Amino acid sequence: MKQVIGALVLISLSFSLSAQVFNSANLDTSDIQVDGKLSIHGFVDAYYTYSFNEPKSASIPYQVSSNRHNEININLAYVDFRYSSSRIRASFVPAFGTYNNANYANEPSTLKNLLEANAGVCLSTKRRIWMDVGVLTSPITNESPVSKDQFLYSRSLAAEYSPYFVTGARLIVPVSDKLNINTFLLNGWQQTQSSNADKSLAVQFEFRPNNQHLINLNFYTGNAHNNPSALYRQRTFVDVYWIRESLSKKLSYSVNAYLGRQEIHGSSGADFLHWYTLNAQLRYWFKKAHGLGARIEYFNDPKEVVAVSVGPDKGLRCSGFTLAYNYQFLQNSMVRLDARYYHARDASFTDYQGNGSTSSFLLGGNFSVWF
Repeated sequence: MKQVIGALVLISLSFSLSAQVFNSANLDTSDIQVDGKLSIHGFVDAYYTYSFNEPKSASIPYQVSSNRHNEININLAYVDFRYSSSRIRASFVPAFGTYNNANYANEPSTLKNLLEANAGVCLSTKRRIWMDVGVLTSPITNESPVSKDQFLYSRSLAAEYSPYFVTGARLIVPVSDKLNINTFLLNGWQQTQSSNADKSLAVQFEFRPNNQHLINLNFYTGNAHNNPSALYRQRTFVDVYWIRESLSKKLSYSVNAYLGRQEIHGSSGADFLHWYTLNAQLRYWFKKAHGLGARIEYFNDPKEVVAVSVGPDKGLRCSGFTLAYNYQFLQNSMVRLDARYYHARDASFTDYQGNGSTSSFLLGGNFSVWF
């Protein structure tokens, strides 16, 4: 009998040591075995911008990226964690800087520092169909907040007044080797949380006829009703851009155009407001490490649907020209300088004395490192 009891005790002890019940209240991901790959990258963008209009608030109007006047500051710094396998993938990109302060000002505190955060599953490995859910890179316009990927350091007004990010679900369906169709179900127009009970829809047609050309056509529609814009209802938006890069990669250029329509409900009933923009950009590397860039643009929002005038006149109808110099002295670092001049039809700017002005001139530069 003693031998039986002893055997039972030994079995019990060995079981408790080798097969403990997991406490689900603990945070623990160390006990998994995965067949995918984890990559970690980072980016830091330090900058200085000077506005000759000398804004009193030290925030340069109509700018989201690098928008602090006469300061040495960080526009964007992030760490990029990405996991990928044959069936699942995930990204987590916490970010900090004046870009986040400006572009995420209306977001909840815990979501202000997410450049990207999403999880994806491959619905068909044969057809390469993916579903991603979370905070996603916006398909709209040909510019992003990551300056190293842009032709010029500064961003166009088209990029500043369209979503840099979207939140929701994305379905990627490759139709052929040259055409992808991406469908989005979103919380709204660049917002992490919904402002009403409706969801927004977006569709992107991504066409790559060869390695030198990319043509994107994007559609967006959604209810824009929220407390600050209680009159707003359905917003419809279409955006098309073309990017071309030469075989030598010395010359790159792009063209972007978009048109938006905003339904409003007032005391006199329903009405529709419109805004649009056009721009063209180019970059040329005349030596291995030295390049020039230029941009010409026009932005028209007379009823202040997305851009609210800081001058005495209502609306923003503005043309602009930017000239840039790029110096990539190492493979993972770059120095960039640019000069921007804007001229508005009305007094949509203010000068250094606070009076209405039709023009704005800015000088800026940055030093960025990525790894």
